[in-house]
Amino acid sequence: MLYKVSLKPDASKNFDVAEARELLESYLAAMLKNGQIFEDSNIAFHNGALNAYVNLQGSQAMLLKHHSQFGLDCLSKIDAFFNSSPHWECLDDVLEEEFDWRTSSSLILATDMFAEGASLRREGDGKGIPLYHLPVSDEVRENIYRWNLSYQAHDRLWIDSGSLEIPAYKEIAEVNSELSEMGREYCRLIEQATNLPTYYFLYRYWGRGQDEEHRKCPGCGGRWRTSEPLDGRSEYWLFPFKCAPCRLVSDAGVEMDDDDHALIGEWTGP
Repeated sequence: MLYKVSLKPDASKNFDVAEARELLESYLAAMLKNGQIFEDSNIAFHNGALNAYVNLQGSQAMLLKHHSQFGLDCLSKIDAFFNSSPHWECLDDVLEEEFDWRTSSSLILATDMFAEGASLRREGDGKGIPLYHLPVSDEVRENIYRWNLSYQAHDRLWIDSGSLEIPAYKEIAEVNSELSEMGREYCRLIEQATNLPTYYFLYRYWGRGQDEEHRKCPGCGGRWRTSEPLDGRSEYWLFPFKCAPCRLVSDAGVEMDDDDHALIGEWTGP
């Protein structure tokens, strides 16, 4: 949801636009890392007020109870500088429904280079769960935010980089890559906090044709084929591959004409 946040300078004080902009940028960065907003913000000084246009993750995401300690510290500096608090104005006619993790039976951590908003989704319908709702520490929220940025950077690399295509693909497709291990650790922490099964999505591009559905779980070597069709699924957030003990889900491969690359991400045990 697009919002405008406005700050009016205290007319009785000397006003430094650069300092004011820096304070607002720091505050919005704190909200970004906490999952209250997503994407970069546009800031402009207009008609005597400092304005920023941001994509808010929910109609109540600006409330104090959702702020991290970093966000509260930034807000106190804003209050002292402007002698007022930010004013939030919704610019969207239709408000999107906000989804709490308590309405879910299981969660999935997944993103890609085109994803907007939450990287944590409800299994089944893919509704996003904003990070600020999670009963985890500020540090964990910020780490998930940074993991999300890293994943999207790797996704862009494997699409566009040429020489780094395969190393980048391995990071998003292999269960024991540094990127996957980080994501799986955050899934564990989310599950610990919410008591909901939390799965990590493993990307799969190269597959094995007719043998694709017989591949083993890359985490334990067990069976993980579900009853969902390999393609043409009615629900995107129901997966043809799912291992409950390993907390992993995945799709079938898209390209089936390269058996060498199909080995990437597959079970390597006995």
